[in-house]
Amino acid sequence: MKPYGWFGLALLAVAEVSLFRRVEPFYSWFYCLAWWSYILLADNLLLAARGRSLLSSRRRELAAVRARLHGRAPTAVFWTAVAVYCLLMFRALDTHTVLSFAD
Repeated sequence: MKPYGWFGLALLAVAEVSLFRRVEPFYSWFYCLAWWSYILLADNLLLAARGRSLLSSRRRELAAVRARLHGRAPTAVFWTAVAVYCLLMFRALDTHTVLSFAD
């Protein structure tokens, strides 16, 4: 296994344990950490099984995908705003207060 595969596995294990122990920043950022560690681990397992993978042997294709996604920055900004709004709403519900954007 390549080093980034071991890193993905270790990151996933640390994130899982830290999630259950409520250790910051792993507790708040678990989804992001788990997602990226899964990508690294799955790519490495694909490399081991097939001998090729997107991150290790298809870098031009990866660059092309990244370039195609670069034009979709407004979409990323929109979904980031939605995520921030949801975070604020959940925190408001946690403290039993209601946010008012009308004022």
